[in-house]
Amino acid sequence: PLTWVHFASHFLSLVESPNATSNDEGEVYNHTHTIHCDESSFDRFHFSGVLWLTLQSDETGGEVQFWDGDKGEWRRTVQPLPGRAALFSSGWENIHRVIPLRHGVRWSLPLFASLRPPLNATRLTKGCVFPSGSKQWQYCEDRLQQLFSVPDEDLF
Repeated sequence: PLTWVHFASHFLSLVESPNATSNDEGEVYNHTHTIHCDESSFDRFHFSGVLWLTLQSDETGGEVQFWDGDKGEWRRTVQPLPGRAALFSSGWENIHRVIPLRHGVRWSLPLFASLRPPLNATRLTKGCVFPSGSKQWQYCEDRLQQLFSVPDEDLF
C-alpha cells in the first residue's frame, strides 16, 4: 500500500571532475565509482532513485552501470540527462557504480524510499506465531484483516 512508502533519505549531490576535486596534496577524492548496493549502506533503503540535473556523456563520465551477477558483467549503462530519473530496488539484485567523472560537474538528486508497515511487527509476530491466549489471537486476526483489506487504490 502507498501508505507504507516513506522517504528514507534524499540530498543534492555535486561531483566535480578529478581536476577540480583534489586536496592540497593532489589526491583525488572523487569516490562515487564505488561498487555497491544501496541497501547494504542503510537497511532502511528499499528503493532507490536518482534524478539527474546535468548532462553527462561517454566523454565526461558520470554514467550509472548495473551489474549482472549471473553473467559476471555490467548489464546496463544509464546515461544521465537533465530531468531523467532512474528508479530501482536497493538490494543486491541492483549492484551498481557511477563511472568516474572525467570532465565537468555532475549534479543529481539521489533519493531513497522505505517500506514501513503501520503495524507493530514484533507484536503481530507474537500474536500470530506464538499466541499466549485469546487476546493475542484476536489482535492477530484484527491486524491481518486490516492488512488484507486495504483498498485497491492504495496498492502499487
